[in-house]
Amino acid sequence: CKLKTKSQSNKMGGYVSRAAFLPPEPSHVVPTRDVRTKDNHLIPVYRATPSGDEAAAPSSHAIIFSHGNAEDLGTVVEWTRFLSQNLNIDVYAYDYSGYGLSRHATTQARLVPQESFCYNDVDAVYNYVTTDYPPERGVIVMGRSLGSGPTTDIATRKKVAGVVLQSPLLSAVRVVTSTPFTLPIDIFANKDKIRRIKAPIFIVHGEKDSVINVAHGRELYSLINNPSSKFEPWFIPTANHNDIEQSCHEAYLLKLRIFIDECDQRNGFPSQPTDGM
Repeated sequence: CKLKTKSQSNKMGGYVSRAAFLPPEPSHVVPTRDVRTKDNHLIPVYRATPSGDEAAAPSSHAIIFSHGNAEDLGTVVEWTRFLSQNLNIDVYAYDYSGYGLSRHATTQARLVPQESFCYNDVDAVYNYVTTDYPPERGVIVMGRSLGSGPTTDIATRKKVAGVVLQSPLLSAVRVVTSTPFTLPIDIFANKDKIRRIKAPIFIVHGEKDSVINVAHGRELYSLINNPSSKFEPWFIPTANHNDIEQSCHEAYLLKLRIFIDECDQRNGFPSQPTDGM
């Protein structure tokens, strides 16, 4: 067979990237803070607090939430508020470069999403958040769908208290085709990274997921080889890709509370009381 040229591979890689990123029209009007990334991009960051007061003192923990593909900050604000109020912790959400009101810091130009931008975006948010929260105690990274990519990546490189992967993917190409190895054109290769995470990992996936098959979540769980990272996954028999928050929110809150307590215990800290449901 003929090998693809570098030009052909670059074109295919560009196609994978375009198919993976589907930013909606900007939707959010909530107050946010712009954080500068190493790419000289400004990305909006929203902080949800248990009291609803953005000026409130930091809580004992913080979640950094990385949203899914066809979402932006505006579409996930209510979910972050719900988590914050019911878990009694701060939740930070942000837009990737190319999503929402993100822009180039110098030219103010709109951006085109890229995998590398996402990693630099979550790094910038992490650096911003960890000025107020000790990472090994207080920072939990949480990613939904496409957001499992930047979440998994940062958890391999930075200290975090725990990792939550909701409807995660093995990699972008593997969503549409099965391959035993990661192709050069692939992005968000969580399959190749998850073994390097040292923090506890909680995987949540709907068994009826029609976008990212539950087999992705099951295989990612099987690849966790660090005993201290193992935490019982939650494969939900009735859930699809986009309905876990709506149909299973009470059970989800309970499992998240248990996971946060487990993270504290494994990291040598006393559990914190939670309010709400």
